[in-house]
Amino acid sequence: MLKGETVLTVEAKVAEIRSAFIEFFFDINQSLHALALAEKFLDFETLIRCCVTEKRFDKLSQYQGEFAEYNFDHYLIKWLYDHNYIEILMKIQSPSLVGFLSNVSELRWVIEGQQKQWFKALTTLHKLCCNDFSMPLRRKRLFLSKAKLCGILAAKNGIDCREMMTDIKTEYSLTDIQMQIDENVKAKYGLSDGRVTPSLQYPKLAEMLLESSASYATAKRKRFYCETIVRVLNHIND
Repeated sequence: MLKGETVLTVEAKVAEIRSAFIEFFFDINQSLHALALAEKFLDFETLIRCCVTEKRFDKLSQYQGEFAEYNFDHYLIKWLYDHNYIEILMKIQSPSLVGFLSNVSELRWVIEGQQKQWFKALTTLHKLCCNDFSMPLRRKRLFLSKAKLCGILAAKNGIDCREMMTDIKTEYSLTDIQMQIDENVKAKYGLSDGRVTPSLQYPKLAEMLLESSASYATAKRKRFYCETIVRVLNHIND
């Protein structure tokens, strides 16, 4: 007779094999079969991945109701956050989202915005964007865009946000420059996916822009890279 720990290990292995089998259908463009199997075996991770990849957000809403007793919302919210789909996470309609946001300091600005505390939300976003150098690039650009909006709304209420807004604009310029780096150079440094790539600081940007200019650029593009490098060096000197 198998011991308890052994049974759990076997069950986990079976679940892993089953998930791989279901994902095989998804990978060969048989998403309907993949979804049907994932529904049958309550493989929520595969359900969510299929729906997000194929932009089947109507199905996600359907599963929120259909699998409510299995706490599907919890799996959905955590998966979206863990995989850096922050834009989609913000659109989820679920009572669980408020509790989740309250416990994640990085997303506290959402609640502050919902309460129309624009300056407080701006302060939270400013602190995140200007101090967290490991933040994925796409997430940082999203947060910076939200910070700009919060700053505009706070200013309409008569609050002086100019200093923070200057920092926000500088950081946005930084991310914009990073997106201009040649894709071959990004791939070389393992920075191709902006959803998980950390935002870079100026010295590393200058190095990668220089390599882009030297290795891959046309004459017109070389000029663009040189002008951009000057912008980066000016920021370093500041």
